[in-house]
Amino acid sequence: MKKLFILVILSNFLFSQKDSLQVVKLDEIEIKSIKTSSILESVPLSITKINIPRLWSKQQLSLQEYINSVPGIVSFNANNFAQDLRISVRGFGARSAFGIRGIKIIVDGIPETTPDGQGQLDNLPLQLIESIEVIRGSSSLRYGNAAGGVIFLETQNNVENNFHELGLRGAQNNYKQTYYTSGLKFEKSQWLLHLNHQDGDGFRENSRFESTQFNLRGNYFLSKKTKLGFQFNSTNSPLAEDPGGQNFDSFKNSPSKARDRNVLFKSGEKINHIKSAMDINYESGNILFKSYSFISNRTFNAKLPFNFGGIVNLNRNYYGHGSYFTKKK
Repeated sequence: MKKLFILVILSNFLFSQKDSLQVVKLDEIEIKSIKTSSILESVPLSITKINIPRLWSKQQLSLQEYINSVPGIVSFNANNFAQDLRISVRGFGARSAFGIRGIKIIVDGIPETTPDGQGQLDNLPLQLIESIEVIRGSSSLRYGNAAGGVIFLETQNNVENNFHELGLRGAQNNYKQTYYTSGLKFEKSQWLLHLNHQDGDGFRENSRFESTQFNLRGNYFLSKKTKLGFQFNSTNSPLAEDPGGQNFDSFKNSPSKARDRNVLFKSGEKINHIKSAMDINYESGNILFKSYSFISNRTFNAKLPFNFGGIVNLNRNYYGHGSYFTKKK
């Protein structure tokens, strides 16, 4: 009788355990940064994908806010608009004095990295980012030589209904941001317009900044399978002061002070960046073809805190073209 009682208790326990198991089906994560639409679990690469909600609760001052949780990534200078954001992926890019090197930046399928490997993110429309994919490790087979990692960004593109959005932000140190976004949908095309202006005094001396961005992105549907894409981006930053670095004693006594030489030489930078691009996409069943062309102009003026060679004045034009054909299995 005792054995029978134990058997009944054990059987009830096993059945209760089986009944408590619940199968939860998760949505598949689609990856686009490897130049073909694939499911994350089938890609033999270290990839992290982040989907950004439409109403992002953070300040949207720097891309660091979006990628600081990605393993293997370290970023610097997020709050210094004169030095720009520096990013390191598994050590690649760690030795860069400024900007981003050794890492490919792709925005809406168009390379943001210049031909010499230098990348800047001061013209990135942060309010429009929809998703970010980060490839960690060597990816030279897909994105050219010396690609120690890839940051693949996609901005808002699909306009389901016409909308108009106005945003205002304010914070300490006289920080102000105003942005306007408008989406227009027509019978065979859809357009997205975005305008953003921000300025502030900064926490430290000699750290004022100001920038204005204008973005226009459109799609024209030639057919159900073929789509023409248009992009235009203009960024004007006439003011970005550099307070410089302090030693520990100076920081301890007055953390808001700027380095004396930076104040003396009025260190900072001015940037004007214009980029336009066009692409064509054809997708039918398991066949995908994409071709794009772009042209960019970047004017850069900077003052460094020393006498000889302290003035940097660059005006460069660069362009590129790319095409690829993919057949899914």
